[in-house]
Order: sequence, then C-alpha cells, then structure tokens
Amino acid sequence: MFTINENEVLNYLAVNKNESQKELIAKDKYTAEELFNLNIQGVPFLWKNLIPQTGLCCLTGSSDCNKSTLLRQLALEIAAKSDSFLGFELKGRTNKVIYLSTEDDANSIAAILRKHYPQGIPGETLKNVLFTFNTENHIHELDKELSFQPRDAVFVDTWADLFDGDINQTSKVRANLEGYKKLALKHKCAFVFIHHQGKASEGNAPSKNSLLGSQGFEAKMRTVIDLRRETGNKRLMTIVKGNYTEDKLKNKSFVLELDETRMLFHKNDDIIKLTGDYGIKGLRVKYEKEVLMKVAIPLRNSGLSFEKIHTILSEKYGKNSPGITTLKNWFLEQSDSQSPNI
Repeated sequence: MFTINENEVLNYLAVNKNESQKELIAKDKYTAEELFNLNIQGVPFLWKNLIPQTGLCCLTGSSDCNKSTLLRQLALEIAAKSDSFLGFELKGRTNKVIYLSTEDDANSIAAILRKHYPQGIPGETLKNVLFTFNTENHIHELDKELSFQPRDAVFVDTWADLFDGDINQTSKVRANLEGYKKLALKHKCAFVFIHHQGKASEGNAPSKNSLLGSQGFEAKMRTVIDLRRETGNKRLMTIVKGNYTEDKLKNKSFVLELDETRMLFHKNDDIIKLTGDYGIKGLRVKYEKEVLMKVAIPLRNSGLSFEKIHTILSEKYGKNSPGITTLKNWFLEQSDSQSPNI
C-alpha cells in the first residue's frame, strides 16, 4: 500500500516555497518548526483585510440598513469569481458559498435575485450559491454539505435566530460559536454572521462594543464590520475590529451607495476618518460638509460670490445645503486650517 507520513508532507511543503500560500494540514497540534516551514507570509484572506479565508466574522448594524443586501451581494461576487468587491480584493478558491437565511424565505430571495439580474442569469454565478432555509440541526447539515462540496464561505443571516439561550451569557455564547469555529477549521472556510446592535447604541459612533448581547460574541470574531444608514441611499461601512486588518483601514468609514432599483451596493470615493466621538448624527454632518465643500471650493476659486454658491448648492442638494453664514464659516475654517488662498 502506498502511504505518506506527515513529516514527508511537511518536508515537501518546506521545499516547494515557490507556492504563494501553503495549506495547513488538518490536525490539532504543530511544533513551531512545522508552522515556520509552511512558509505562510501573511494571513490568507477571502476578502482582503476584511474576511480571512478561515475563521468567524460579523457584519453588524441597526435594522433596515441593508445588511442582508450587502452580505448577499458579497456571496454573489465570490460566486462570480470577481477580482474585487467595493474596492477590496477577492480571492476565492472554490468560488462557492452557502447562504443560511432565517429571516427571508425562498420567494423573497427569488424576487431579489430578479432585481439583481433583470437581464437573466450571468453564467455559472447563481449555481455557485446555495441558499438554505432549514435551521433544524443546521450545524450537522452544514457539516454534511461542506464535506460533500467545499465552499469558500458560509453566510449566516442571522446568528441570534439560531442561538437557543441567554444572549447575555458569555459562556453559552462562546460555547455556541465554538461549534461554528470547528466547522470553519475543519473545512477551511469563513463563517460570516449578521448580528444586530443594541438599540441604545444606534446613535453612537461605530464600535465593536455596540453588538447586542454578551461581549463573548465580539471576542470570537476575527473581524467586525459596522454598516450604518446615512442620508438618502448612502451607508457607512466601518471596520470596527480586524485582528488581521491593516491599521490604515481602521478608524475610517467607507461611503457606500445603494442602487435601489437593482438592490446592489457601489463604493463611493468618499472616506470619513473617525477622528473623534462624532456619533452617527455627527458623522452625517461631517460627511455632508465634506461633500458640499468639494463642490463649493472650486466655485469660490472661480470667483463666484457666497450668495451665488448658496443658490447652486440649494438647487443641487435642497435642504441639506448650508445657509450663507454657515457657508462663510466653513470657508473661514478651511482658510485657517488648510488653504490660506481660499
């Protein structure tokens, strides 16, 4: 019989260092030498800087901010073998995912998919996403499905519906999440949960401490992404926890825009840096001011009066535009802090 022992496999991986990433051999114990010889240069990501290839992650936010829309679109982008999503690199291996939905049924998902793709099915994309609505014994069922067909990710919408116990009891929460972690490690895939925020925290600045229930949930997550509703069709996406995320991406909110006709998100070029405890209302004011000034500054530099600029802004942005006095104060602040020539 042809056999290969574990050391032979490890030696093979150590010799073949030309591979960009090495798969961990599924076992429970490693020496430091074995891990070093795997020659892994960085944590492999499914969604660069946001979702690692293996582990537990969370998308949180208040109700009605389109968390399910964002997660479902991510699933479809992975299935479509896209190179990136919302400006962050995608690197699927199987390009297949499972979406476990506890809040929507088959009919509602079917209607939403028609909105996404009004012209018809795009290639093999939809075949690569398995929607499941059966929550009974779901851990066992997911294990069977992942054993039959490897997947890049399992999306759980929502976790609280599947948790049977006191959400504020840390020991119970951590024990529950351990079951998902074992599946993630066994099948080398990511688990991404949608989880709600506490009502009292909805007006606060984005924070990992806003998650509903025990701190044990947040502690188990490798990444926590916060989604907030802004004016109109805009949303703020903030990485509030990222164990493997580059520091330069933290404490910033990325502005997304929702196409309500097709129910798809697009990334806006605007980024809000969280330089203080603005709260969600303060973030909105800060964002609107930055957008309006991007329009107003070139107009002022071209020689237009504040009155004329006010008229243009009012026609374009309506009640969101500043008054003449406020506009003058904004330019005075700009002149004092950044550009003396304005």
